Amino acid sequence: MRLDHRIHRLWRKPGKHGRAAKGTLDTPRFVGSAAPIPTSVTSPHPGNWYMLGNDKWGDCVFAACAHVVRSVDKVNGGKFALTSQEVVNAYFAYGISQGEAGPHPDGGAGVDQVLQIWKTTGIFGTQIKDYASLDVTNHDEIKSAIATLVPTGKGAVILGVTLPQSAEDQFPGPWTVRGNPKIIGGHAISATGYDENWLNPESWGCRIKASWEFIATYCDEGYAVTYQ
Repeated sequence: MRLDHRIHRLWRKPGKHGRAAKGTLDTPRFVGSAAPIPTSVTSPHPGNWYMLGNDKWGDCVFAACAHVVRSVDKVNGGKFALTSQEVVNAYFAYGISQGEAGPHPDGGAGVDQVLQIWKTTGIFGTQIKDYASLDVTNHDEIKSAIATLVPTGKGAVILGVTLPQSAEDQFPGPWTVRGNPKIIGGHAISATGYDENWLNPESWGCRIKASWEFIATYCDEGYAVTYQ
């Protein structure tokens, strides 16, 4: 199925690697633990992940953050639900703070920059406790962060991917590596589960599957996010 990427928006800005690790969250605690990494983790599905404006605006970073809120809230038995307008308004406020012109700035966002704002001043009326960059070439580190944070309702993982056209062509089916397709842009996704063969991210209103080969090929930044 071919999807029009004017309907599924992207606009993740490249990350400023290294800056995100300045918080107090200790990334190495997700690796080298005496406890074995579970072979799979599944977060309770909150019913509908919602598009959250990412069909019209380039607010994928804010949508990914909202999906973290939804996952944490579901695990903790809550019913907190952000509206699409709340997510889009937070995105516009970010754009204005970055000096973009107009009432509806749509210049995209960097994951690390938004996480820093989320930690220090908050977004959506919420704040995170901390965040830390992950070595996305080490899939055990991604798995360990998910296994540590998601089942306990303490947080989740946000990844930055540089999407190929094939990802849109495959959506909402599994994302796998297909030849050498053209790149359509940067995208942010939350990740709340995995198994031996697949990562389970949330994107464009759906929980989907992405092969670990796909993550190795197209993922270029990742963060463990602890929610307050």
